[in-house]
Amino acid sequence: MSALSDAGPTVARQLSERVLAVRFEELPANVVSMAKRLITDQIGVQLRGSTLPNVQPVRRLAESLAGKAEATVIGLTALVPAPQAAWVNGTLGHSAEYDDAHMAAWHTSSAVVPAAMALAERDDRSGADVLTAVVAGVQAMGVLGSVAGVGMLSAGWHGSKVLGVFGAAAAAGHLLGLDPRQLTNAFGIAASDAGGTMEYDRSGGEVKRLHAGSAARIGTEAALLAELGLTGPSTIFEGHRGTAASSRCSAVRRRGQSRPRRSGSGGRSSAPCSGSSRLSRRPIRRSTRCGSCERRMTSARKT
Repeated sequence: MSALSDAGPTVARQLSERVLAVRFEELPANVVSMAKRLITDQIGVQLRGSTLPNVQPVRRLAESLAGKAEATVIGLTALVPAPQAAWVNGTLGHSAEYDDAHMAAWHTSSAVVPAAMALAERDDRSGADVLTAVVAGVQAMGVLGSVAGVGMLSAGWHGSKVLGVFGAAAAAGHLLGLDPRQLTNAFGIAASDAGGTMEYDRSGGEVKRLHAGSAARIGTEAALLAELGLTGPSTIFEGHRGTAASSRCSAVRRRGQSRPRRSGSGGRSSAPCSGSSRLSRRPIRRSTRCGSCERRMTSARKT
């Protein structure tokens, strides 16, 4: 069975085309400068993270597992497979809570940068290639987070992990030279591991540090699997059982689906968001979020 529908371009397909259209020579100077800062900052917090005891089990596990020597893990002398390097480095990058935060997409660089760096090292890609992949990955997370991030928060899902798998897949897919169909499949594959509850802020545990690294690994592996021919659901974002439904936000549902029914007493929508449904070529602005999402975004920025 084909993973893609003939009903028209899905959100994943549109996002894939936008991601793959990013070109280094077309990036504004301030965007290139910011991407360099994000990468430098991420490497710095990874170095700090490599000294912290709370994430040493992750590094020790990577060191104990045999694998193809492809990419560097901060603090280890031996190279490890690229997805594994993305996993450990992303965990180190999030371990001290000093990694950068995007107002719509949570912690982007701890998922995107390790994925891009690991594959770039494996394939001997240029600095310009890495910068372009990072921009593409952060943009993908920002687009998705701007319409679904608050719904994830209210449902108890950690956006850094849920959105991070797609940012990492976008960056990895860009570096691998996937075509739109393959990257659409990569998004569908990555979504099967787009979890990560926030129960850690109720009963503790250091597992939160793992979320960014896991997202980096999952996105990298999803892109590699799509390159090899594995398929995923093309309606993974707006589908009836897609990520929008699981995060309780309907802002990315396709045009043509019915809006949520209003309650009889207060007249409020039964869903937290019922904003614009279709991704466009223009940047998504705040006005695309409905009022309830906008009001709750303040609390999301603090998480």
